[in-house]
Amino acid sequence: MPTEIDAATTLDRPPLFSEIEHRLADACRRLVALCSHNSAEGQELQDKFLPAISKINQVVIGPLEANFGAFVAIEDVLYLKEEPVIELFRIVLSDIASQLKAGRTISAAEIPALLERALMDYVLHELRHQSQGVGDYGDFKLAKSIAGRRFMAEMDVQADRDAAFAFSMLYTHGNSRAEFLECFREALFLSSAYYFRIFPPTPSRLDKQERVAAVMLMSARLAVIRDFNELVERPDLPLDSPLIAKISTAQSTLAIFQGQPNVRLLGAANDAAVGLLVRQLDRSQFDDALETSISLADQLGLLPDN
Repeated sequence: MPTEIDAATTLDRPPLFSEIEHRLADACRRLVALCSHNSAEGQELQDKFLPAISKINQVVIGPLEANFGAFVAIEDVLYLKEEPVIELFRIVLSDIASQLKAGRTISAAEIPALLERALMDYVLHELRHQSQGVGDYGDFKLAKSIAGRRFMAEMDVQADRDAAFAFSMLYTHGNSRAEFLECFREALFLSSAYYFRIFPPTPSRLDKQERVAAVMLMSARLAVIRDFNELVERPDLPLDSPLIAKISTAQSTLAIFQGQPNVRLLGAANDAAVGLLVRQLDRSQFDDALETSISLADQLGLLPDN
């Protein structure tokens, strides 16, 4: 055990935790099965996630010692640090309450599934760090001290994209590309709506700004789509492609690259919109930042025709 959980702690656990833990463990098992599919998607899942999930049989949300970071896998158990999970649930439930007040109908039976999806994308991001070689918190800190914050931010962006990919494979029914892209858009939305509120970008830190800007630009390409069934994707830049953002130290110029495995420059912007985006990210104004990202993506010719 990463830390002792006494009886009082166990009794005080939110009653929903046990159901969510079972749901997450089941999702991990389903992802293992998807890794065996004889397809390019199955091979990608196998390369990026199988080493991290193949042994997981149980998920436990609870207290973790600081040296473990956000999670730790010990034998067949994945332990998740409870503080960010509780904060995530608080934000999601608050959002659900706001939607109910606005007239949306959400039944009580739907809430565990909504919480599962919100948490699963977060878990997939953390598990991707395992296959990236930086799943151990000590290894992550060592790599950052050697390679620098901005390089590690690129790894974070890749983990964001790959988590969205795995999330979409998990929650798409059948082989519908349209449904896959809707799930991919949902996963990226979870970052801006929830995760970046729990772990907000540090003002004036280029590495943090670049990571969030990259996720926003990936989201922007999907946010403008009205009908996924009528969509024609660019063969050289599919809508689930990873993007990398680089911001100048003066915070006035932005370069966008396609990420792995086909790294290339897609375009650059040097106008007031770049500074505006940076200020919005510093202030955690993510809705406004998405609109600015849509404008920048349009300017750079990255939006799909729809």
